[in-house]
Amino acid sequence: MRKTIIIIISIMIFLFISSNSMSMQKNQVYKHAVHLYMKGKFKQVEKILKEYVDKNPDPAAYYLLGYAFYKQNKFKEAKECFENAYLIEPNFTMHYINFPKKK
Repeated sequence: MRKTIIIIISIMIFLFISSNSMSMQKNQVYKHAVHLYMKGKFKQVEKILKEYVDKNPDPAAYYLLGYAFYKQNKFKEAKECFENAYLIEPNFTMHYINFPKKK
């Protein structure tokens, strides 16, 4: 009985650590995309976030991707991204994107 409890606790700890690690990795990808956007590298943002939103339907990522498309005059794609952001979170605003503060 004691071994079973130890095994269950070990599995739970492993799953918790794995999910936190994945969250941190996702957050880093998104932060990198924001950084690239701020530098005007919209094509790179597009490449990173298209893959990102396929795996992580996040309204902030869709919104940022929409702006990257918009900056490249890809208005149809931008509109689709803004609509996807709205479908996920109807009350979404740009403040959720977390653009870095200008110094």
